[in-house]
Amino acid sequence: MSRNVDPEMLTDFTRVLVVGKSPVNRVVVSKIVERSGLKPISESPETAATTLRSLIPGAVVLDGGADNKDCDAL
Repeated sequence: MSRNVDPEMLTDFTRVLVVGKSPVNRVVVSKIVERSGLKPISESPETAATTLRSLIPGAVVLDGGADNKDCDAL
């Protein structure tokens, strides 16, 4: 699968994209990311694709929800 990304865009290994429908889960995971010395970016599955077009994070954490399908569109 190919992504249309600006070749000038570099991966920011200090950033972690945290994606999930539950705001509570996103906050909890973001706090864990912060405590590890990284910078979290918290997004819902509906807005995460837009963020990924402008930023290449060092890691992505996906909360798939109870049925493990919340992030299938990504």
